[in-house]
Order: sequence, then C-alpha cells, then structure tokens
Amino acid sequence: FTLLYFPTLFYSNAQQSIDYSKYHKTIQDIEKSIVAEKYKEVLDRMEEISNSYEFVFLRDYKIATQLAFYLKDFESAFGYLKLGISNGWTLKEIKKNKFMKPLASMKE
Repeated sequence: FTLLYFPTLFYSNAQQSIDYSKYHKTIQDIEKSIVAEKYKEVLDRMEEISNSYEFVFLRDYKIATQLAFYLKDFESAFGYLKLGISNGWTLKEIKKNKFMKPLASMKE
C-alpha cells in the first residue's frame, strides 16, 4: 500500500506547483513597458499577476505601488502598499522611498 500511495502523493504535489517561468517572463515584459513609459498598461498587468499567483515577489509590489502613486491611482497604490507590507516591506524602507513622499502629506 505504501508503494502505491507514494507516487500518487508525489503526482498530487507536482500538480499543485505553479510554473513561475511565465511569471518571470511577464515581469520582463512589464519592465520593458516601464522603459516605454506605458505605466497604465503596467498596472493592468500587475493586477493580472496579483490575481493569478498566490505568491508575488515584494519587489513587484514595490514597483506597482510606486507606479500607482505616480499615476495618482491611490486606490491601487494603497492596495499594493498593503500587499507589500504583508510581504515584508518595512516602514523604514517606505519612508526612504522618494515615490512614497505623497503619503506624508495625505490625511485620512
């Protein structure tokens, strides 16, 4: 029974693993869009990534937050900021970031 169960368990875990090669390819495309100053397109693509992957790298949340603030899309900015903080973005790092300066002047 153990020999029959082990391959099934391995196959089940393999099915649940997510292919991050597509994720990284999408991020590379996003970086090209940033260089081309297609910022709205970048935010749309970041939304797709956030909805498609259980894990998103902190660096990508930082980029999305900064672009959303730049575009004055504060709803998206605060959403990405929250996700970034939950993934380890510290207050110290946020305060040092020049794109986060609008936070200092915002009121509730």
